[in-house]
Amino acid sequence: MQIRHGPATVSVAFLATAVRHMPDSLVLPVFAEQGGRTLTRIKYAIPATLLWLRGFFILCPGASATPMKKQITLIRHAAIADAWSGRYIGHRDVPLSDAGVERAQQLTQHLTGRNTQPIERLWCSPAQRARQTAQPLSQRLECPVTIDIRLHEIDFGQWEGLTFAQIQHQDPHRVDQWAAFADTFCFPGGEALPEFHQRVNAVVAAIHAEDCGHLAIVSHGGMLQSLLCALLGWPLQDHLKFTFERGSFATLQLEADRAVLTGLYNHDT
Repeated sequence: MQIRHGPATVSVAFLATAVRHMPDSLVLPVFAEQGGRTLTRIKYAIPATLLWLRGFFILCPGASATPMKKQITLIRHAAIADAWSGRYIGHRDVPLSDAGVERAQQLTQHLTGRNTQPIERLWCSPAQRARQTAQPLSQRLECPVTIDIRLHEIDFGQWEGLTFAQIQHQDPHRVDQWAAFADTFCFPGGEALPEFHQRVNAVVAAIHAEDCGHLAIVSHGGMLQSLLCALLGWPLQDHLKFTFERGSFATLQLEADRAVLTGLYNHDT
């Protein structure tokens, strides 16, 4: 492939040499050309760290070729009372059970004892069960908790506190709409799916914008499974293809706009 600068056609090697000798104030319009067809036009200002021309990388002196990597740890709140087991709990504010409090301590020991980059930021849902899970981790890290309402679980409305069997008996038509992932679906008296997905996308944007090496987020099953899908570029419907149990966590590596799932730790860790 050759590079066309203005009316002239030059080789990549020539352009790389020219870049090293250009003054700081120069702006160079660059075209990538293949088979006589212009592929890309880049307005290239000097200095710059990286120029991408259809797979060719041209580095200026002193620039780094490795983008900053960011680690993300997604933590689901620990167990709640057995009386709520198997029931849909979204915005209803229930505390951790005794076993959940103990699990939060175990999570803290595990997450701070791992041979990974230390957690630098800690975000949390405003729900009591999430804040109780985050508290021992915050204390151990000496890191304040940032409460973000966008991390709350979906609002199940009139379905809050009910089992799936009860919901299916009372409202089978809406259950079918929910199962079909209908764009217009709304939990009766609760949150619409499009609104929830907007929250998920807003959190994803905030994650990418956060300037730190390791961000931990304490939230809920529905939110975290949807976040995983969104970060990995999967359809949000795919959240049904894996489980994210209470008191468990997942780890991801972010580099630019790309995410890689490095672990999903269910059960005992």
